[in-house]
Amino acid sequence: MATYRKQKTIRPQASQQAENIVNKLDKNASKAEQFLEKYKRHITISIAAVVVIMVAMWGYHTWIVVPSENEATEELAFAQTAYEQDSLTLALNGDPAHLGLVKIADQFSSTAAGNIAKYLAGAAYYKQGQYETAISFLKSYSSDDEITAAEALGMIGDCYAQMEKPSEALSYYVKAAAARDNDFTAPFYLMKAGNVAMYLKQYNEAVKHYEKIKNDYPKSAQAAQIDQHIEYARGAAKNL
Repeated sequence: MATYRKQKTIRPQASQQAENIVNKLDKNASKAEQFLEKYKRHITISIAAVVVIMVAMWGYHTWIVVPSENEATEELAFAQTAYEQDSLTLALNGDPAHLGLVKIADQFSSTAAGNIAKYLAGAAYYKQGQYETAISFLKSYSSDDEITAAEALGMIGDCYAQMEKPSEALSYYVKAAAARDNDFTAPFYLMKAGNVAMYLKQYNEAVKHYEKIKNDYPKSAQAAQIDQHIEYARGAAKNL
């Protein structure tokens, strides 16, 4: 008689792998629950802290930044009008009813209007011949504006030129020329840089600045007679 042997059930490999995965997921889920339970207080505090920071930032912007910007803009309107009318002392110092550029730049330094006040104060002091003070304000000014970003640097160069510091002036004219790539400020300050380089007898550097005008800004006003400047600078370089 044939002996009957009970066949061992063989579980498909795929089913076994699926079961293992499920078991691991259960264990991980259990660990996650335990972690959340253990650190529930810390997590709650962290979330609350983030919410508080966001609310504080919103409140700061709404109740401090915006009103400050508005106030600075209103004050700047008076000072800017005085500046444009060449009432420089009034523009800088204001009157009993209005702040001048100096105080606007100081009290509202973080606002756009305060930043403009720095530029105008620097320009006003330059016109008054107070070059050191002008430089201080102009160096604190920062902008992405196409014109004034270069003009602030160029005006610092003008201050140094008036103070008979040609090397410093040359340095800032070069910076001003490089600040913006356009047919107005770039060739204008390249010409100044070239002229100061000539004064310093740095003729080869002067040639470099003049040639940049000729090659890069041929439509600019400075390019009209640039060949004469180049020829003169080259001749001077040969005679060194």
